[in-house]
Amino acid sequence: MIRSRVSGVSAYQRGLVAITALALLARTVLLGTVPRFWGDEAFNAVQVRKPLLSMLDVVRHDSHPPLIYLLQALIATVSTSPAALRLVSALAGTAAVLLSAAVGRRLAGDRAGLLAAAVLAAFPGYLLSSRDARGYALAMALVLAASLTLWRAIERPTRGRLAVYGVCVAGAVYTHYFAVPAVGVQLVVALWAFRPGKRVAARLVIAAGLGGLTLVPWLAVATAQFQHAGSSFWVAPIHFGSLLADLWTRVGQTPGEELTTLGTLLGEAALVPLVVVLYRRADPARRPAVLYLLGCALVPTAALLAASLVKPVYDTRFVLIFWGPGEAVVGASLAVIPWRWVAPAVCIGLVMASVLSLSQIQRPDFEAVAAPLKGHVQPGDVVALNGADHYFSIAYAVDDATARRMVVVADDIPWYFGTAGYPPGTQVHAIPNVPGRIYLVTDEGRRLPRIPSGFKLASSSCHGGVCVDAYAR
Repeated sequence: MIRSRVSGVSAYQRGLVAITALALLARTVLLGTVPRFWGDEAFNAVQVRKPLLSMLDVVRHDSHPPLIYLLQALIATVSTSPAALRLVSALAGTAAVLLSAAVGRRLAGDRAGLLAAAVLAAFPGYLLSSRDARGYALAMALVLAASLTLWRAIERPTRGRLAVYGVCVAGAVYTHYFAVPAVGVQLVVALWAFRPGKRVAARLVIAAGLGGLTLVPWLAVATAQFQHAGSSFWVAPIHFGSLLADLWTRVGQTPGEELTTLGTLLGEAALVPLVVVLYRRADPARRPAVLYLLGCALVPTAALLAASLVKPVYDTRFVLIFWGPGEAVVGASLAVIPWRWVAPAVCIGLVMASVLSLSQIQRPDFEAVAAPLKGHVQPGDVVALNGADHYFSIAYAVDDATARRMVVVADDIPWYFGTAGYPPGTQVHAIPNVPGRIYLVTDEGRRLPRIPSGFKLASSSCHGGVCVDAYAR
């Protein structure tokens, strides 16, 4: 009986199971320890520890929709460990591998589906976002799901298919605001590429509209987020005239995030000749699908680049939200290339780039940094952070009593440091003159704020370039 069941499994199914298993393994091995929580992840981790309404109050004043926080808050009822809170992204990133396979297979057959899955599983940006407690992997997976369900709904616009498409749209826009242009572009490009009848087009627009309109109640209570629109952003400006020099600098410095940006840009450029081959070899009935998937990836990317000429918003993490459908095109393109060695070479190259990106991510072990604080901070003490960089990482690592004694010494803190999550009185312009001890948390080599008179250095501990200096009278 067992042998008959195994013999009934196709080569495609066996290959997909193997690729998905490897993708899941890569996204979950050492998920809680390498690396430790960093600033944005720690912001999520600190918020989901709060009661539900308090958490949502912080989120509506920050900069994102609430879905990733709600899912992590559900997991936090069991555990708030790094591995647990990153699990949503890991599972979403793995699900995206299956979705990419489905899209690639519909486009050009079994081999295209397997290669689409392999490319998405091995691409550094998707792997890194799937090991991160933020919402980028979930948003990408839902945008990819929307592209697939929209395609299916165009072919057969049943109520069930339209409903699933609308749910995917709603999930995507509730995960990240950059999913809004992504799903909007998908619909416009689909209507252009497939040219469905007016009745079908109307049903698609209604399904997408209903899914998108579910975000309106959230926007109504999150009006405070709109105040960030005209303020500064963390994304660096794009200088097209010096782009090659900038890329060369990235190669020389090689942090993991910059390698991911370089890999994304090179992948976008390499897609052009691959798509030409695919389009020329594709059956005429499949050519609209090639244009559709390509448009889903390229049009919002181009819009983001154009917008960055006015206000910098081009960031690899945002772009990868759009690019799930594009990876299916890459897989299908590799499948039709006559040189069979090209596809394995590309996949091996992506795996090596992913391993290199993971190995070069270096962040402080904030558990070790916070060790001199936990259990030692008394009610009359203060924990003063020299700048806002590590506030949430320290707040996550210490106990609640220590977190309540934390302040950030800074004249001006941009909103994107998560100031919506600061308790009242967290930002100060000088270290308070407290009756007890002062614990100063600062980066090595950074200029120190003025210590109140009468205090002298009692002890010092440094880990990963972050120091905790204790001052006593």
